Amino acid sequence: MRTIKYFISILAITTMSFSCSKKGLEIKPEHTEEVSIAFTPSVGGPNEPNQVFVDLSQKKEHLARRDAWSLGFNNGEGFNVILNYNIYTTTLALDATDIDAVKEADIVDLKQALSGHMGSPDYIDDPSGDLTKTAIRPISAKAEENKVYLLYLGNSIPTDTPTVGQKNVSGASLGYRKIRVLRKENGYLLQYAELNATRHKEVFIPKGDKAYSFTYFDLLTEKVVKVEPKKTDWDLCFTVFSNKTITNDGSATYSYSYSDFILSNTFGGVKVFVIYNSDEKLEGELKTYADMGLLKQNTFLTYEKFDKKKLVVFKDKLKAARTLPGSIWRNVFSGKTHSNLYFLIQDPEGQIYKLKLTQMVNQKGERGYPGFEYQLLK
Repeated sequence: MRTIKYFISILAITTMSFSCSKKGLEIKPEHTEEVSIAFTPSVGGPNEPNQVFVDLSQKKEHLARRDAWSLGFNNGEGFNVILNYNIYTTTLALDATDIDAVKEADIVDLKQALSGHMGSPDYIDDPSGDLTKTAIRPISAKAEENKVYLLYLGNSIPTDTPTVGQKNVSGASLGYRKIRVLRKENGYLLQYAELNATRHKEVFIPKGDKAYSFTYFDLLTEKVVKVEPKKTDWDLCFTVFSNKTITNDGSATYSYSYSDFILSNTFGGVKVFVIYNSDEKLEGELKTYADMGLLKQNTFLTYEKFDKKKLVVFKDKLKAARTLPGSIWRNVFSGKTHSNLYFLIQDPEGQIYKLKLTQMVNQKGERGYPGFEYQLLK
C-alpha cells in the first residue's frame, strides 16, 4: 500500500487526477487539504455475489465471486487448509486414511449434518482466522496422521431477487466430495473424488508467493484460482461469512451464515478498535468486544469530533480482530446502520483511519449495497 500524504476537503474545489476501472476508482490527490472519503463496495445486491476486498489507502476494490473457490492453502508458515467461508462450505474428518475405500453408503448419515446453515461449529474454521483451529486439522508431516474428510462444497449463488429488504444468498447445493491433504515437498498434495469413486484424482499445490496469504483451489473446475489481492493490498473484505454464534439462553454454540459481513485483514496485519458513542447498556456482541478490550463506550466522542489529537489515547488499543467490523454495524430488521458506532482501522503500512458505515441498503431499500465513509488520521 502506498502511504497517502495529502488530504482533500469534500467542500473544496481541487485539481485531481482519476483513474477508473471496473474494480474501483483510484483518486490521486494533488493538494494538501483534509479528506473525507465515501465508498460503496460493489457487493452486488441482495444475492451478494461478490467478495469485495477494499484497499483504503488506494481507494480501490478487488472483486471475486464468492463461489470461485473451495479450499485455500496457506502460503506462510505451517501447512494449513481453509474452507470457503462465503458459501457455507463445511467438513468433518472420517475414520479413514484410504480415500478410495470410502463409499457414500458408509457416510450417508453425515451428509445431512454438514449441509445445514445452523450446524456444529466444529464443521467450519474458527472465525478468528487462527490456523491452528481450522476444521481440516493442520497437515502433518506423517502421512498416516492425515485423515480423509467429507466435504460439503456449500451452496451456489442464487439469481432470484428476494422481496425488498430481504436477502437471498444461498442457492442450490454444490454437492459433496471426499478429500485428503498430504504434505509434498514444499507444498500440498490434494487427493479428491466423488463420494462413490474408487479412484481418486490428485493435484500438487506448491506453496505460492508469500505476498499472498493463500493459494486457492476450486474443486468444481479443478483449477487453481486467484481470489484475493496481495496481503498488503487490502484492509477490509465485504462478504457473506460462516460465523459462530450462541443460542439466546447462552447454552450452546452453533455455526451460522451471516450476510452483510465485514472481515478485517488480520493475515496482512490489519488492526481494529470500536468506539460506541452511546450510553445504552452494552449487550450481546458489543459487550463481548468490550470485554475483549476491542470496544470503548464514550458518550461524548462522536465520529465527527474524533481527530488526530484523540488518536493519541486510542492508538495502542487497536488489535487484530478478523470479525470486526463484522455484523455489529447494521440492523437487519430496520435496514439501517448504527450511527453511534464507528471504527478505527490500522492498515498493513501502519496508517490509521476512522471509519463509519453509512448504509446497508440502496435508495430502493434493497440489501447488498453497503456504504461507508472514512478519513486518514495518521
